[in-house]
Formats: sequence, structure tokens, C-alpha cells
Amino acid sequence: MISNLVPSILCSDVSDHLPVFVTSSVKIPCKSDKFIYKRMHSDNKRANFLQNLCNIDWSDIVDPVEHMSADTLYSAFIQKFFNAFENSFPVKKLKMTNKKFHRKPWITPGLVKSCNKKTKIIQVLCQ
Repeated sequence: MISNLVPSILCSDVSDHLPVFVTSSVKIPCKSDKFIYKRMHSDNKRANFLQNLCNIDWSDIVDPVEHMSADTLYSAFIQKFFNAFENSFPVKKLKMTNKKFHRKPWITPGLVKSCNKKTKIIQVLCQ
């Protein structure tokens, strides 16, 4: 049994009740930073995408050689379209932080403000 346990109360707005937790000297490896991969969209990037589509040579798909199958033509179309899409909207690796990525879509700025106010009140009461 571990003898160096320290119980504590967390002053937070997680719920109406104050969470109770225990700390110990047992070392647990930390998780690495969380990242998400996202494509950034903007009017400028959309215009660039449309321009890239206009600049593609579609003649091999519109006027195919006689013996090309529909599958081959479709694959060629998808490849050209996807390359234009990748060039216009590249995937970016973003580090997740609470300021950038809100908890849930229904968490409005008003709710964040109320949670912060409640946290301050609870911290004053716990002192």
C-alpha cells in the first residue's frame, strides 16, 4: 500500500460539487502534446483552387483515346482534381490548445465568461 498519499479538493467549475482527488509520488509518464490536422479554407484559397482547376489540361479526359475505360477516365479526373485540391488546401498540423479549440460547439463566449466568473468565486470561497 502506498503511504504517501495526499488528499486535496479542487477549486474549479467542473460541477456544482468540489472534486476531491489524491496525489502520490508515483511517476506516470506524461502524454505528448496533442495535434490535429486541418485544412484551412478562405475566400482567397477557394479562388486559388478554382484558378488551379481552370489551369488543368482536361483534354485527355474530355477527348479520350478510343480504348480508355470509364474507370480509367474517372481515376484520371479524380487524380487531377485531388492534386489541385491538395495544392490549394494543404493539410496543416495544429497544436491543440483550449484557447484555439473550444470544448464543444455549444460553449458560447457567454458560457465561458460565466464559467470563469464561477471559478473565481469558488477560489475566493476556498481560501
